[in-house]
Amino acid sequence: MRTKSFYYVVLSTAAILGIAVIALAVQNFQTIPFTLFGGAAPLSLGATLIGAWIAGLVASVAVWQTKLVEVRSEKKLQQWDVQDQKLAKEVASDNVKLLEAKVATLEAALTKALERKKSS
Repeated sequence: MRTKSFYYVVLSTAAILGIAVIALAVQNFQTIPFTLFGGAAPLSLGATLIGAWIAGLVASVAVWQTKLVEVRSEKKLQQWDVQDQKLAKEVASDNVKLLEAKVATLEAALTKALERKKSS
């Protein structure tokens, strides 16, 4: 449950930041010079703010997805460890049963041998 509440906190923070960025962008539509590789172009300051926010949002989602993959991988490893422990217990139990069966067989053979010796 902690992960779900953390998810909602992150989501609400992103929404609040998005609203703040949109409010700033709407109020600041003056153009600024944008220079790339020597060429200058006019660009709206509001569009720049929204573009930067979207780029940050995309990067955050990428990091979030990476973390989710790590968590899923850790959960799968834990499940495998539990299965390995169960299998080890089953193998140990099977070995004990096998040894008990061998002991019972040897006891029966010994009993038959003693009966033969007594009858002869």
